Amino acid sequence: MVINQFTLVDPSTNVAFGRPAGTTGSEDGPAPQQPPTQTSTPTTSGPPGVLVDGTYTLASTPGTYAGCGTITGGTATLTVQGNNATINDPTSSMTYQGTIDRRGGTFHIPASVAGATFTVDGTIDTAGNISGTIAVNGGGESCQIPFTGHRG
Repeated sequence: MVINQFTLVDPSTNVAFGRPAGTTGSEDGPAPQQPPTQTSTPTTSGPPGVLVDGTYTLASTPGTYAGCGTITGGTATLTVQGNNATINDPTSSMTYQGTIDRRGGTFHIPASVAGATFTVDGTIDTAGNISGTIAVNGGGESCQIPFTGHRG
């Protein structure tokens, strides 16, 4: 790499100026324009098998579950941002918030809503497929509902 132009700052005025290489000041001029700063876009993907920030679609497995009754199946949106997780369940018109603990392809999200607590435990494989269970405790009843999911 060859440098043909230097940018210097006059210490008495704190003003930048340009000086061509190999000169002593007789050819000084305005400081060269800086190229536009490039900004980086945050990554939306990570290593395979790692839950990264973003939005995931979760689908409960239809069936009858002791303590929960009949689940017809439905989708919910899991949004992960840092250590926070939000699950928006349009079936129940509820939004649940909790923290997320991501460890090597597994995740654990404890959350609560008035009268009930639940945990969402799952794994994400190298292809980005998610599977797990939702453990619900509330009103003297408890149950576990399996789910599957994917990013996007």
